[in-house]
Amino acid sequence: MIRRAFISSACLLVISCASSGTPPKTDPSVAPGINARFETEEGRAATLQLLEGEGRDLYQKPDEVIRNMALKPGDVVCEVGAGSGYFTPYLSKAVGNSGRVYAQDPQAELLELVKKKKTAQGLSNVEVVLGTYTDTNLPDGVCDVTFVADTYHHFEWPKPMLDAMKRDTKPRGRLVIVDFYRRQNAFFDKVKIDAAKHLRLDLDGVIDEVEAHGWKHADTRKFLDYQYFVVFTPR
Repeated sequence: MIRRAFISSACLLVISCASSGTPPKTDPSVAPGINARFETEEGRAATLQLLEGEGRDLYQKPDEVIRNMALKPGDVVCEVGAGSGYFTPYLSKAVGNSGRVYAQDPQAELLELVKKKKTAQGLSNVEVVLGTYTDTNLPDGVCDVTFVADTYHHFEWPKPMLDAMKRDTKPRGRLVIVDFYRRQNAFFDKVKIDAAKHLRLDLDGVIDEVEAHGWKHADTRKFLDYQYFVVFTPR
């Protein structure tokens, strides 16, 4: 099984760094406060435990997620909201040496953890990209698959992000979103997250919103206990 970076040293790195995603000054956020945890040392450390802590594999089922993505050697995957890089090694392995993974996030301190994984695990096909809350900062038309895992509910400005991801994705490419249903589950209970407050949309709402901004719903798969796996193609 693919192993992740050491949490203990990573915690020190996250606590010592400041958040980097700069929100826009005009349009109001659709989810005020959803990213506030990144503004404090305590919040960043707690977030890292959620991203890399024991037990995530049990509900996240990363191997099944990768299998359902149907990636091929040579594919280019754009991992938007990569966080600390939980999925990055899995994606790297799936696309092989001839492929590429763009691990993107608006938080520079989390991307430092991705860089540590890249070095420690020899992920030579991974490129780390610093984005913002409204732009991926990825090359145009490069992504065979744009992958957004446990991140869509953190989009405070979904329209510009959906526009940017459409710009990044090839005409025949796909957008895959994995995120939590808007209901309580054992994981949320354990970490004391109120699903109704933390998540503004459930599956139907996500589909409606994404389709309203240039994408077509192509498929929904329900093999995860707490999350949905939904696929879109560019219109």
